Amino acid sequence: MKMSSVCVDIAKGLLSTPNRMELPWTTPSRVTVVAADATKLKMTAVRRGSVGVQAAALLLTAYLLTMDMVLMLRLQTMEGTEPDPVRPSNAFNSSSVTVETATHPSIHWRELLIPDTAIKGLFMDPMNQHIFMPLAKLTEVGLDLHTRFLWLSPDRISVSHVLVAAVGMRFLACRSSLGARQVGVLLFAVRFYLDALDGEVARAVYKMKLSDPGIGSHGHLVDGVCDLAGVVCQLLGTLVLLRAHKECAGLAAAATLTMEWAVLIAASSLGWNSAISRFHDILEPPATPDPVARLLVMRSVWLWVVAWLWRVLNPHALTAMLLGAVFVDRQWEFASWAWKRVAVLLLVLVLLTEVELRIASITLSIR
Repeated sequence: MKMSSVCVDIAKGLLSTPNRMELPWTTPSRVTVVAADATKLKMTAVRRGSVGVQAAALLLTAYLLTMDMVLMLRLQTMEGTEPDPVRPSNAFNSSSVTVETATHPSIHWRELLIPDTAIKGLFMDPMNQHIFMPLAKLTEVGLDLHTRFLWLSPDRISVSHVLVAAVGMRFLACRSSLGARQVGVLLFAVRFYLDALDGEVARAVYKMKLSDPGIGSHGHLVDGVCDLAGVVCQLLGTLVLLRAHKECAGLAAAATLTMEWAVLIAASSLGWNSAISRFHDILEPPATPDPVARLLVMRSVWLWVVAWLWRVLNPHALTAMLLGAVFVDRQWEFASWAWKRVAVLLLVLVLLTEVELRIASITLSIR
C-alpha cells in the first residue's frame, strides 16, 4: 500500500511539472497584469471622454450666456421700431432679420445670429434661439425650401420630427449601453432642429415674422400636437431607463417620477404659452401701443428677469435638461433631485409674471 501511494505521488508530480514550466506570457500573474492594464486603459478613455463632455458643456454654456447678454444689451439699446419688409411701417416689430421678400428669400447675413427681440424670442429657450433657429434659418434660406420643395410643407416637417422622436425613444431606452442612449439624445436634438425648421418654413410661406405667434391657427395646432407626441416619446424612453436604475424601487417608483415630470412639463407649457400670448397682446400688433411706452416696458429689467426665467423653465428647456442628464448617465439623480425645486420655481415665476403684466399694463395706460 505504501509503495503504491508513493508511485501515485510521483505520477502526480510528473503530471504537474508542465504547469510550473509555462511560458511567462501565459502565467496567471501575467494574465492578471494584462487585464489590469486593459482596465486602466478603459478607465483612462472614460476619463478623457468625461473631460471632453465637460469641456463641451462649458463652451456651450459660455456661448449661450454670451448670446443672452447680447439679447439683453439689444433690449437696452432699442431706439424705436425697426422697418419690416413684409408688414406696413407702423407695425411694431423689433426684428431686423428678413425671412422673405415678395419675390425671393433673403437675409442680412451679418445679423443671422443676432437674437430676435420679439416677445416670442424673449421667452424662447437659449438652445432653440441661439442654435437650432439659426441652423433652421440657414437651411430655409440656403435651400429655399418653401419654393423649391413645395411638397415639404411645415406640417410634414412637424410629423417627421415625431418619427425621429420615436426612433430616439428606442435608443434612449437602451439600458445596457450608454453610447446608444447618447445616440438617442442626439436624435432628440435633431427633433428640436426639425421643430425649429417647420416654424421657419411656415414663416417664409405665409410671410410672417417671429412676432406673429399664430396662436389658434392650423399650423400652431399641428405643431403643438407633434410637440406633445415628441415629449411623450422622450418620457416613455426615460421611464424605461429610470426603472433600470439601481436606486429605483421598481416600476411604480419610476412611473411616479416620470409622471411628476410630465405634470411639471405640462404646467410649464401652459404658463409659458399664456405668458407669451398675454405679453404679445399688449406689446405687439395689433395692439400697436405708444412707441415710447413700449420702449419703457421692453427696456425694463423686470421684464428681462421674467423672460429669462421662462427661457430656462419653459417646456423645451426642461426636456433638454432631462436629455442632458441622460447623456451623462445621471438621469435618476437629476430627475429625483430637480423636480420639486423646479415646481417651486415655476410657482414663483407665475406670480412674478402676473406682477410684471400689471406693471406693463399700467405703464402703457399712463403713457
